Amino acid sequence: MESTLQIAVRPAGARTWITPGDRLAIGLVGCLGIIDWLWCQRAGLAFTGWPRILGAVGLALVLRLVYCTARRNAPIAEMALYTGLWILFTAFGAILTYLGAALAEPLSDAGFTQADAWLGFQWLDWVRFVQDRPLFKIVLEIAYDSLMAQIVGSIILFALLRDRRRNAGLLLSIVAGLCITTALFTWLPALGPCVASGRAADFPYLDALLRLRRASQHSYDLGAMQGIISFPSFHATLAVLLAAAHRGIRWSFPLIGCLNLLMLVSIAPIGGHYLTDILGGIVVAAIAWLIVRRLLPDVELA
Repeated sequence: MESTLQIAVRPAGARTWITPGDRLAIGLVGCLGIIDWLWCQRAGLAFTGWPRILGAVGLALVLRLVYCTARRNAPIAEMALYTGLWILFTAFGAILTYLGAALAEPLSDAGFTQADAWLGFQWLDWVRFVQDRPLFKIVLEIAYDSLMAQIVGSIILFALLRDRRRNAGLLLSIVAGLCITTALFTWLPALGPCVASGRAADFPYLDALLRLRRASQHSYDLGAMQGIISFPSFHATLAVLLAAAHRGIRWSFPLIGCLNLLMLVSIAPIGGHYLTDILGGIVVAAIAWLIVRRLLPDVELA
C-alpha cells in the first residue's frame, strides 16, 4: 500500500485554487496558533520577532493572490501558500515545545538510559566511533542539517508535479507528529545522554531547556529558538514522514530515502539523542500517518 497522502480534488479539467487538503492544512496551523496564544497567556511566556515572521507570511500571501488572479500560475500559487503555512507552523510548533518544557515535569533520563542499556546501545561509544571518522561525521552532519533544504525542495517539487495531494499530506502529517511529540515530551522530558556522559557543552540547546524548566526567562526571540525535544526525536519523525511523502516519485524517493536513513543514523551522535528517542520518533511518525489517514475524511492513501 502506498504511504503517500492523497487529498481528494475536483475532477480533471476543473480548476480550483484551494483543495480540501489546503483547507485542512490552513485550519490545523491556525488551531495550533490559537492553542499557543491561550497557553502563553496562562504560562506567562512571551515570544518576540513576530514582524519578521508575519512579513514573510504576508509576502507569501501576496504572491499567492497574484498567481491565483492576475498571473494564474497554479504551481507558484501552491508554493506560495505552503511556504507561508510552513513559516507559521515552524513558529507555532517551536512555541508549543517551549510551553511544554516550561511545565517542568520530572526528568525521565534514568528510564531512557536503562532502555538504551537493555537495547545494548552505549551513546558515548557511538559518539566516539563517529568522531574518530571525520569524513563519516561530515556526512552525518550534512544529513542531520538537511531538514530545511528537504522541506523547501519538497514544496517546490510537489507543486511542479501538479499533484495537489502531496504538499497538504506532508504538512498535515507533520503537524500531527509535532502534537504527539510535544505531548510525550511534556510528560516525559529529558536532558539527553550528553549530560550523564559529560558532553553537555557540545549541545547548546540544553541552556534553553534548563532556563525553561527553571522559569528563569520569560521572553524568547523566535529567530533564536532551538529544538529542545529529547524523547521522542522529532528529527526521526520528520525523516520518516519526508521519505513517505516522496514515495511513488521514481527519481526523488531513492535520494530522499537514503538521505533520511543517514539522518536517522546521525540523530544520536549529532543531535545528542538516546536510541530510545529515535525509535520513539519513528513510532510517532507511524501514528501521525495513521491519524491523518483514519480521522480526516478528505485524506486517503493510494
